[in-house]
Amino acid sequence: MDDTTSDLEEGLLLNEQGQPYRALVVFDRILERHPEDGAALNGKARALLGMGEYQLALALCDQTLARYPHLAGTANTKIAALIALGRAHEALALAEHELAVAPDDALSWYNKGLVLLALRRYTEAAEAFDRVLALDATYVLAWIKKGTALLGCDLATDALAMFEHALALKPDDAEAQRGVAEARKAIKDGRVKGWLLALAVSVLWWR
Repeated sequence: MDDTTSDLEEGLLLNEQGQPYRALVVFDRILERHPEDGAALNGKARALLGMGEYQLALALCDQTLARYPHLAGTANTKIAALIALGRAHEALALAEHELAVAPDDALSWYNKGLVLLALRRYTEAAEAFDRVLALDATYVLAWIKKGTALLGCDLATDALAMFEHALALKPDDAEAQRGVAEARKAIKDGRVKGWLLALAVSVLWWR
């Protein structure tokens, strides 16, 4: 009996849990039996990405896309690898290409948002994540990344609301929890800065 389906589920779960080395073993096991399995190839690329092997991940993505040009998730993995390699403008071109093919695809808009975040184009990134959420309001990562973009825009209170919404959808999400902590710190720091500025102005006024 072929255990490919259960192995694939295990590998994807390990990637999601941040255990790329174990995931890689599982995907290699699948590929020994089925070298052309597109989902396993993409899963292996994601595992390599998680291990910091960005160049290897990118090469595997290119090989996979040559075989399966429209394989779900592979462009996402390639974009992440390009960002990690400091090639954000190439990643943006790929994201734009994906949107030209599928303008109403939530993942394609999410990819574009990620690249815009990497380029520190925070307002545009927030708008891209808005497009994601208009297509799928349950997209937890889009809520989180929109919060990150809003932090970049110095809108800490709005960012906090995004992270809290993500936690309402997925209470144990570590990235959303970190976002809440960062947003609350930014709000507190902003209040302190505002108070110090007001104090400085008042001192100057009475001199």
